[in-house]
Amino acid sequence: MLEGIKQEDSTYLIVNGKCIEVNETAKCAKMQQYAALHHTYYVKRDNEGKPLQSKGSHTEPINGIPYKFNSVPPGDINLNRLEAVRMGIQRKSFKELVELYKNWSYPLQVLSVSDEQNKRLIEKLYPLIPQAFDTIGYDKIVSLEYHKKRVKAEVLKEKTLSNPAKVRDLLDSYTYRKGKKIPLSQVKTDLQEAFDMLGIEQKPKATDLKSVFGVKPCKVAVNGERVNGYKILGKL
Repeated sequence: MLEGIKQEDSTYLIVNGKCIEVNETAKCAKMQQYAALHHTYYVKRDNEGKPLQSKGSHTEPINGIPYKFNSVPPGDINLNRLEAVRMGIQRKSFKELVELYKNWSYPLQVLSVSDEQNKRLIEKLYPLIPQAFDTIGYDKIVSLEYHKKRVKAEVLKEKTLSNPAKVRDLLDSYTYRKGKKIPLSQVKTDLQEAFDMLGIEQKPKATDLKSVFGVKPCKVAVNGERVNGYKILGKL
């Protein structure tokens, strides 16, 4: 099962050593997307057809996740943007989420129910943020100018993983997914960036990707030409 999941590169399952874990972030994101797409939105209007400013709400959870839908049009909603994230409508920047999480993470702090829910939501949807606070600390995140990929690289440095595993986690998961074809020039550029961020003192070659993913040589169409590349077969 472990080898099968590694090769399949499953969205919902993670191999951690000899254990299989559910990817709660992927599950939660799918649930939020479904809730946003399938809920019926409506607008209350007065006798002149103007939207009412009073707000109605729907508070029943979907799959155990609380959310609120307002009955006025988006332009008039005075809505916490984290609630918008929960509904899949809008995303906060990484910097904004870090600052919010910091405000909710002081020792012995007593949070309101809504703030506690939003803090837990960040932990589910953006697990890098609590990991970064625990491993490198808030001041280091600020010194890295809230650059998400650089923050992730610093967190990976602290983990007891092999260099190939760290590189795999840092490479863009959309570009380097199973079945994707990538030209050798891009592979070398991406590996160089990952090596630099992770402090790996080695000049990367495109063939180094073979130690990160299962790959096979192929031809890739780039600007109307067929160039050499690799097809991603899955994780090693």
